Amino acid sequence: MYSGVIKGKCIMSKEIEQLTESEEIVLAAVWDCFSIGEQAATLQTVLEIVNRKYSRDWQPQTASTFLGRLCKKHYLEMNRVGKKYYYTAIISKKQYVNHLFETICYRFYQGNTDTMINDIIG
Repeated sequence: MYSGVIKGKCIMSKEIEQLTESEEIVLAAVWDCFSIGEQAATLQTVLEIVNRKYSRDWQPQTASTFLGRLCKKHYLEMNRVGKKYYYTAIISKKQYVNHLFETICYRFYQGNTDTMINDIIG
C-alpha cells in the first residue's frame, strides 16, 4: 500500500499500532543503539539509554516489559543467543515519524498537508 504525500494530500499507509510514550522512548533507545554502532540492542543498553537520555529511573523489569510489548506490536524483533536477548527494530525511525505525520494530517487536517504546513509555519 502506498504511503506519502500527493498534491497536498496525505495518503495513509496500513495501520501501525499506536504506542504509548514509554514504548516510544524504548523504541527510540533501540534506534539510538544502532546510531552508536551496535548491531542489536540489549536490555542493559536500552536501560542505560532510557535512564540517561530520557531522565527515567527504570529498573530492568520495566524496560523488559516495554521491549516485550514492542515485540508483540511488531516494532521489534527479539533473538536469543545463549542467555542474552538481542532486539532489532523492524520499523525505522523514518517510517515511524512518517506514520505520526500521516496520523496528525488525517486526524486534524482531513489529509490536507497544505493546510497543516500553513498552520505549522504560521
